[in-house]
Amino acid sequence: MAPLKALIFGATGAVARHCAKEALRHDNVSLTLALRDPNKPIPDLPSSLPRVQADLTDPTSLRSAVQASGATSAFIYAQGRHRDKEQMKASIAALADAGVTHIVLLSSWTIYPLSIDDAYAQGDEHAIPAKHAAAEIALREVKERYPDLRYAAVRPLYFATNVLFEDLSRGEVNVLNPAGGWDYISSEDIGTVCGRLLVDGVEGVVPIVGPRILSQSEAWGIIGRVLGKEIRVKDVTEKEFLKGSEEPMMKSLARNRHRSDEEKYPTDLVSEARANMRRYVGSEGMGFEEWATRHKGEFKQ
Repeated sequence: MAPLKALIFGATGAVARHCAKEALRHDNVSLTLALRDPNKPIPDLPSSLPRVQADLTDPTSLRSAVQASGATSAFIYAQGRHRDKEQMKASIAALADAGVTHIVLLSSWTIYPLSIDDAYAQGDEHAIPAKHAAAEIALREVKERYPDLRYAAVRPLYFATNVLFEDLSRGEVNVLNPAGGWDYISSEDIGTVCGRLLVDGVEGVVPIVGPRILSQSEAWGIIGRVLGKEIRVKDVTEKEFLKGSEEPMMKSLARNRHRSDEEKYPTDLVSEARANMRRYVGSEGMGFEEWATRHKGEFKQ
């Protein structure tokens, strides 16, 4: 049986790196890493893995990457502005035209409860779901031109790594809606799911979720215990959270902070997502305290 040849885009990032690690656990898989800078160091992956220069916003580089690697599968993520499906469409078409027949896209749970068309049509305060909906629409439309193309869209919500952006040197964090809950899914688990879907050739939308919904206050309490320091949680207004930013992505983040836990995590969808975690990870995923302990050295202290 010929080996599965796959391109992994963005392996300097944690999700793509763990996608590659999962794919390498399986026999008969040949990986090539596609990077903007092929010389950039990547921890935890064999240095012997071949690399090609490619950029998901540059269709010409994508054709060259597929031709050089012989890949028929690819892991990608959303690129471009939140209402610019044409850029993603051109990039995906370039992959398909060069011979890729299966794509795994890192998408977003924030699209729910809307259809991808309705999510794409929203205003700037919904930039995060709109950007990922654009990528899913692009896949759907490219498939109309390339009927052999199959694809899976993986939809996590709240990455555990989001907490690493906070500066803890003052022992205080500014938090919009501290009582609001999030699932804090690990990049390890997201990448594992993506790698399994890539190897197994899975199609369809695949929601995934962390094992426990924690309020932001609870999460910072866990981080404080892991780091052995007090972290005060300061409840801030949306204006304070935005700090004058007019960026659509920041406005979208702020809007998500105001959503109720019931709206963000409907019971039926969480049940489906947890079943997907058990199917592809083998458990309901890494707990937040374990994740924080593993990544203790990455917090800004």
